[in-house]
Amino acid sequence: MFDVIAECGFTGHAYVDDIQVYINTPVVVVYSDAMDRLTKCITQIRDWMASNCLKLNEDKTQIIWLGTCQQLDKVTVQALRLLNATVPFSTVINDLGVQLNSQLTMADHIAALSLILLLPPATAQIDHHHYHHHHNGLAMAPLNRSSA
Repeated sequence: MFDVIAECGFTGHAYVDDIQVYINTPVVVVYSDAMDRLTKCITQIRDWMASNCLKLNEDKTQIIWLGTCQQLDKVTVQALRLLNATVPFSTVINDLGVQLNSQLTMADHIAALSLILLLPPATAQIDHHHYHHHHNGLAMAPLNRSSA
C-alpha cells in the first residue's frame, strides 16, 4: 500500500487500521490539482485494499487542511468527492486520540482534556447528541467555542 501512496507522490503512515496520507501543497498551487491527485490516490488505495481482501471505509475518511489563518482563508474547496462518499473538510480531526485543528494550536485537544480532568464525573454534563468517546468510564465530548 505504501508503494501506491508513494507513486501518487504522497507520504503515508499507518497504525493498525488507521491509514494517513499527507500532501504538502504550497499556497500558490491550484487546489483543484491537489484535490484531483488526492482523489486519485484514495481511489488507488481503495483498489489496492480490495485486491488484498480489505475495505476502505470512505464514510470514516477525514480530511483537513493545515496552515496559517492566511493560508486557510485562500482555500475555497469544502469537500472531496469520492466514489462512495463526499467527504467534507474538517477543522478538527481526531488523530490517534489527539484532536488536531487546522492551525495545529492544540486548543481543541486541551479543551477536551480539561473537560475530563477538571470536572468530576458526577458534575460533568455530556450532550449525548455530541457523544464522542469512552475513556476509563468517563464520557468525553468535544467543546465548541460557545461552551468553552
